[in-house]
Amino acid sequence: MLESVRRSIGGRFARFHFRKSRDAAISFPYPIHSSATLLAVAPLHASEGIDIVARLLPLRDSFHEGMITIVADVPRHHIERALPRSHVITIEPKEVGQFFLPHKELFARLPLRRYDVAIDLNLDFLLPSAYICKESNAPLRAGFERQYADTFFNFLVRVHASSTQAQACDHLIACLHMFLAEKSV
Repeated sequence: MLESVRRSIGGRFARFHFRKSRDAAISFPYPIHSSATLLAVAPLHASEGIDIVARLLPLRDSFHEGMITIVADVPRHHIERALPRSHVITIEPKEVGQFFLPHKELFARLPLRRYDVAIDLNLDFLLPSAYICKESNAPLRAGFERQYADTFFNFLVRVHASSTQAQACDHLIACLHMFLAEKSV
């Protein structure tokens, strides 16, 4: 119960923090078509066993590998081996506060660049990953449709309740990839 209260307080603080933040209207496929940088937040529960590399490979063809940043909760050496020029940032437990909001130290470790696309691959709404995506100021922030998700994302994908984490991630990537395919034209 105490955890849900802390999570609620953190959510309220985040919504207050971003209250004046307004997203410009975007026209597809322009924002993705001209994209150069990607921020992807991997599922923050390593025990789920999702193969994040297989999910990100379709995006590797649309972004230069050196312009992909992946945020994960544990060291994921298989990502670094599969995508050697991408940046993999590990969230340290001390970098997430008691109200589930990331500290500035985490953002200081992210590569200093403007992100064009930020995606959250967490099926459940997790405040740290949603906050990271919103704070990136990416013009296109994609995530799954959940309560309060519209505060943090401007591209929401609805998944069936029976979908697994892997199926949901595949669906999100496929939705984005429809627009990314336009880039090569």
